[in-house]
Order: sequence, then structure tokens, then C-alpha cells
Amino acid sequence: MSPSINRVSLQGTVALPPRWSRLPGGATVCHVVLSTEERAYDWNSGRLEPVTVRHRVVIGGAPALRLRDTLAPGAVLRVHGCLAYRRWTGRDGVNRTATAIVATAVRLRQAPVPAQPVSGAASPTLNDPAIAAWLADYDAATARAAITPPREAFGRSGAGRRVANLVQSRQRTAR
Repeated sequence: MSPSINRVSLQGTVALPPRWSRLPGGATVCHVVLSTEERAYDWNSGRLEPVTVRHRVVIGGAPALRLRDTLAPGAVLRVHGCLAYRRWTGRDGVNRTATAIVATAVRLRQAPVPAQPVSGAASPTLNDPAIAAWLADYDAATARAAITPPREAFGRSGAGRRVANLVQSRQRTAR
């Protein structure tokens, strides 16, 4: 059986205000929604149309603390990490699943540009019912779930350990 690699590299724009929390052990965790834009073929019009895709990213530890003051909607982040899948039962008894990227290395590529207020325009907030419903079950499950350390997030295979060592050695040399 060939070794598997669970690795993600993603660069996107922060779509919503980041949510900060603390784990019972005291570690700081940041939940970010990154949006990327792709092009997909539209069969009706016969053209390539832009499609926005949103990704859930979980940043923990030192990278989260470094971004504490600068992370805001509109910032461009480059994230390296691995995929994590979770299953839970919602309050209504329905089984749910979620996919998130557990970040091992994060770099702020572009700081957010402060927006000029437009008269009469509503500012985007988490009070929007559609966004609140989208995040409600995910928040409840995230509060119960523990985030695995980056080294264990790659699994126990030989290839996973090599990738984890490579990522951590690059982090040490970047400092």
C-alpha cells in the first residue's frame, strides 16, 4: 500500500470576521472562512463563469497569536495544513459532517484595506440569519472538539511524519 499525503496549500481572502476562542488547556484558536475564486464552465451560456468557494480554516497556537491584531475581512492569507473531517449529531438529531483545514503554517500576504463607509449601505455582520444558520451547528461541534497538534494531524504513516518534519523545519528556518 502506498503512503498517503494529507496536505493543503491555499491562498484566499478572509470572507467573514474571524472567531477567536480558547480551548480548555488555554490555547488560542482562530476560525476563519477563506474565499477563493475559481472558473467553472456554465453549460447554459457556454462560457467560463467565476465561482466563489468558501473554506473553513482552523488556526491554533503561535500562528493564531501572531495574526491576532491584523486579521480582518479582506486580508489575503496563505495557509498550509491538512484536511480534517468531523461528524457529530446536531441538536435536532441529524448526523452532520464538516470539513476544515487545520493550519500548520500561515502567512499574511496582504493586510486588509479599510473600507470607506458608504452612506445608507448596511455593513456585513454575523447577525445575518443566513450566515448565523450556516455557522450554528459548526460552532456547537467545534466547542466540543479538540484540535490535534500539527504533528499528529498528518497521521502516523512514514510519509506523514516526513511531511510534518518538513513543515516544522521550514517554520524554524523562516524565523
